[in-house]
Order: sequence, then structure tokens, then C-alpha cells
Amino acid sequence: MFVLFQYLVTVLRVIFATCEGIYGFFKPSERKNVAGETVLITGAGQGMGRLYALHFAKLGAKVVLWDINKEGNEKTESEVKEMGGDAYAVTVDVRRKEQVYDAAKVVKSEVGKVDILINNAGVFSGESICKLTDEQIVRTFEVNTLSHFWTIRAFLPDMLEDDYGHIVTVSSLAGKFGTIPRLTDYCASKYAAVGLTECLDCELRSTGNTGVKTTLICPFFIDTGFIHGITIKHGDDILKKEEVANLVVDAILREKRECMIPFNWNLKAVLKTLLPFQAQNVLEKFFAINVRSQSAFRH
Repeated sequence: MFVLFQYLVTVLRVIFATCEGIYGFFKPSERKNVAGETVLITGAGQGMGRLYALHFAKLGAKVVLWDINKEGNEKTESEVKEMGGDAYAVTVDVRRKEQVYDAAKVVKSEVGKVDILINNAGVFSGESICKLTDEQIVRTFEVNTLSHFWTIRAFLPDMLEDDYGHIVTVSSLAGKFGTIPRLTDYCASKYAAVGLTECLDCELRSTGNTGVKTTLICPFFIDTGFIHGITIKHGDDILKKEEVANLVVDAILREKRECMIPFNWNLKAVLKTLLPFQAQNVLEKFFAINVRSQSAFRH
């Protein structure tokens, strides 16, 4: 009887939590104030990373810019400072954990504690699995997955000590749907980033932590100027970068657990769980996303 009672209580709690989630969708939480806070962005030298930096600088945050591309990173720094923002550029190869740990020490010493960490750096090769080189596969995982471990391990302890902070993972819809030819390395690395974030959030909650938040970002392909050779048979167009930047920043400020862009992919995620493989294959052929072979690019 006691076990039955526990099941009943759990069902009621699930129903309540579901209603709470639906209410939160129609009445989202207030946006937090990040003025004066320190936001560290990897892959800040171009594309979406640069846009995130500009958005947070407009909100009064200090932005720390990490990128392997020194010239591009300093250009982002200049743009932030030209608009009156506070920026600090550091050349870092996030694949190298020693560089990440050393740069983290410099940031803590010269700028201060990082309040929001945005793991945004990413690459992919756009080759079939047999044409990928070993080096390309390793590089994809080093940038898209392993680097998250190095940055989190560098900055999470301070967040836990203060019981305040925010870790943001910029993954991809490719981390939810592995149905794009020539993206085996990319999809696998992004799936891993999704799993890392979900488990990290669970780990934080299991320790009773309430002050350190996580946000998982999963956008469709974005028109950043670095994407070439993408063909879409039906469905969503390539996303506009400014629109995505607005949605991502809003999700971070509202401390959303997960943000899929565009929103209709949430329904596709439900269908993926419910439909048999045969039905999923029909939808896959209808929406058919293909990537022509191309050299690697960064977000």
C-alpha cells in the first residue's frame, strides 16, 4: 500500500509540474539583470559569438571573449568598446585544456569571477564518415564537446562557492536529430554536448544547488555567412542570425532550461519519441536536409 501511495503522489506531482510548465510557457519568468556581471563567450571572434557579445554588452555586462582567431576576436572587442561596452579579449584554443586553465586564471585575476559561461565555439567538416580524416573527427569532438568540460571545470567551482552562476551550452538541433547525411561527427559531438548539459543540470540539483543554472540552446542552421552547401527539401529556412541571437539571449536572461529554435521542433522531438522508425523515415525523406561536401567551418 505504501508503494502504491508513493506512485499516486508521484503522478500528482507530475501533473502539477506539467501544469506549472505550461503556465510558465504562456507567462515566462522575468528577465534577470546582468548589468555589471561577467559573461565569458567561447568562439567570440565571429558569427553568433560576436553577436552574443554585442547583445550582452548592450545590457551592461562585461564580456570576456575567447577565440583561437586573434584578429577576429580583437575585432569583436573593438566593436564592443566602440559602443561603450566593456570587453576583454583572450586568444585561446579551447581544444587545449592547459590553455583553457591558464586563461581562466588570467581572467579571474584581471577581470573577476565569471557569472555566465557561454560555450559557443563549434566546428564541423561536412564529409561522409568514410571520407572524414581521423584528425577531423578528433578536432570536432575536441571543440564541440571536450572543450565544454575544460571550461566548466575551470569556472564552475567558483560558481558553486558563491551559489550563483549560469552555464550555457550552445548545441544544435543536430544534437537532438541525427538525420543529416555527412554530419556524423557533428551530430555525435552535439548529442554529447546535450547529454553533458542534461547530466550537469541533474548533478547540480542532486547536490541541492539552486543558484547555478544551466541553459541548453539547440538552434537550426543559422545564416552566419559560414554555412554553405545546405539544401532543405521542405520545412524551415536557414535562420536569421539576429533573430536567433535575440531568442538565445532572452532564454539565458529568463534562465530557461532548454531552448529549441525554431519552436516547432519541440513537436518534432515529441514525434521522434512516439512514432515508430518507419514513420520517422517517411518524415525524414519529406523534410530531407542535405549537406554537400565542404571544408570545415566555425560557428
